[in-house]
Amino acid sequence: MTAQFTQRMRTGLTLLELLVVIAIVALLAAMMAPALCTIMRHVRSAACRSNLHQIGLGHHIYSSRHDGHTIPTVSYHRQWWTTSLVPFIGSRSVLFCPEATTGQTPVRGRLIIGGRHTTWCDNRQYPSDPLDRGSYGQNMWLNSYDTSIQNWGHQKAYHFGGFTSRVPGPNRVPMVGECHWVGGYPYHWDLPWDVEWDGFQLGGHQLNRFTMNRHQGCANLLFLDGNVRPVPLSDMWQLVWNKHYVPQVVTLPWVEGG
Repeated sequence: MTAQFTQRMRTGLTLLELLVVIAIVALLAAMMAPALCTIMRHVRSAACRSNLHQIGLGHHIYSSRHDGHTIPTVSYHRQWWTTSLVPFIGSRSVLFCPEATTGQTPVRGRLIIGGRHTTWCDNRQYPSDPLDRGSYGQNMWLNSYDTSIQNWGHQKAYHFGGFTSRVPGPNRVPMVGECHWVGGYPYHWDLPWDVEWDGFQLGGHQLNRFTMNRHQGCANLLFLDGNVRPVPLSDMWQLVWNKHYVPQVVTLPWVEGG
């Protein structure tokens, strides 16, 4: 018996046995692939929330050094909030969600709108060096009302006024989140789209800019109190985006877990 076993070990696996082993390995890999994919999505979502925590810390440092003011969407130096924030976060890499790190090649003089998996870029309205890019956007209602640098015709009464300490219920007021563009002015009457929206809305319905399915039916948001959490996309309408916002209940038939 020992001699037969030794001889079998020397000859190794037969072709049939090898094929069986390969088939089992392939089956196990196929069974594990969806779980691994889900795990990696959770990892990227956690990294995104970490980015937003750092962005929130940068906003806090900025505010403490500027008499309680929030970072304006556009500064008096004519630069977007992202460029104003960089000195307080150390690196522009924090401005990119791991699910949206690619995009068209930035070109001077061009404005590029981001998407679910792509970044936005602007070097047309407020040129900066390096070119201003990111995949997060600011709740622009937090600004003070100053038509000399921003506001683009939006109502003064809806602005929070540019001071973090003057905003009631900061745990329900978004500061920065996943976004197609550098920011937006959401109203409670903004209509949700019936299909997943992947474009640019210059006028109304700007809440859709923040409603992108990057994290399995959710988008990560940084709130004014410093908290970061994933928000189901349909719940975006139930937050408080401006001074006179009325939470709404909506349904988004296109939302999936992917």
